[in-house]
Amino acid sequence: MKILLDTNVLYSAFAKNSSGMTSMVWWISLEHEAFITPYIADELLKNTWRKEPQTLPAVIAFLESSIARMLDDEIVVVDGSPQISDPDDQTILDAAIFYDVDIIISGDKHFRKLMIQRPRIMTATQFRKEFMSKNE
Repeated sequence: MKILLDTNVLYSAFAKNSSGMTSMVWWISLEHEAFITPYIADELLKNTWRKEPQTLPAVIAFLESSIARMLDDEIVVVDGSPQISDPDDQTILDAAIFYDVDIIISGDKHFRKLMIQRPRIMTATQFRKEFMSKNE
């Protein structure tokens, strides 16, 4: 599966050192295809610098690794694309749709409000329960 990891998931995994999030990110990178966008990478760096600067080396190491592939988020939107209320999140959603991502894992309220079939919008808890608990 193609899985896009939103900023809040990565921030929890690497800046907050949440073992559950970190293990989920590693599991996804081994079992599936993990993706981020330039906007997600930039937002992750800014949030980490502002809130948890001591964890920047871990965040930078993640971004420089090949764990998650970068999707170009400067794409042409196809008419009829679902709309999200946050313009920054719209670029993430558009990239996910354009690149045929299966799942977006996010805790963001704007994503959770979307009622779309594809990509599926899941929280980290929902994803772990549905996919990872079967493999533990």
